[in-house]
Amino acid sequence: MLEYLKMMAQLQDATYRNNNRGRTKLLNYTSVADFVLDRGSKPKISEPLTQDEYEYLMRTVKRCIVSNFPYRQCFYNAQVLLLADWDEQLTYVEGFCQSNIMPVHHGWLEMNGKVIDVTYSTTDRTIDEHPPENLKDRVLGSIPSGWEYMGVSFQRSEVFDFLKTHQVSDGLIGNFRQIEKTFNLPRKGAKYANETQR
Repeated sequence: MLEYLKMMAQLQDATYRNNNRGRTKLLNYTSVADFVLDRGSKPKISEPLTQDEYEYLMRTVKRCIVSNFPYRQCFYNAQVLLLADWDEQLTYVEGFCQSNIMPVHHGWLEMNGKVIDVTYSTTDRTIDEHPPENLKDRVLGSIPSGWEYMGVSFQRSEVFDFLKTHQVSDGLIGNFRQIEKTFNLPRKGAKYANETQR
C-alpha cells in the first residue's frame, strides 16, 4: 500500500504544482495520499475485540440511527456510529484501506487501537445485503490477511464540528468544504519521509 500511496501522492503533487504555477502560496499538502503518508499510521493491534469491547460496540450500535451500515457509505457509517458513542470509547480514523486490488479512501473507527470497520464485509456478500445483526462479518479488531489500513485519527470535536457546520457526513481529508483548513496544516516531516518508518 505504501508504494501505491507514494506514487499517487507524487503524481497528484506534480499535477497540483503544474496547475498552480506562478502562485506564491501553495498548500502544505496536495492530496489525501500526501496527507495520510505524512500524518497517518497503520493500526498497531490486529486481534479480536474482547468480549467487553464487543458488547460495548453492540450497545453503541443499538443507540445508532442506522444499523444496516450501507456499503460504499464508510464516512457516514463511521460518523453516525461515533455520534452514538456516548462513553467516548471510539475514535474516528480516515485514510486508506486496501482489501482488494488497490487502496481506497476510507473511514472507520478504532477502539483501544483495534480497527472497527462496519462498512466492509469480510465475506462474499452482495452490495445489497444487510449485515448480520451481530456484525460478525465485519472487521472487528482482527484485520483479515491481505488487508491493510493506514489513517489519521481525528478528535471527536473535529468530526462533530464538521457535521454541525456542513450538515453532511463526508470524508474530512481533502474535502472541498475545508481543504484550506486541512491541507494548510503544518507538515510533520519531509514529503514521503514516513514511508520507510511504516
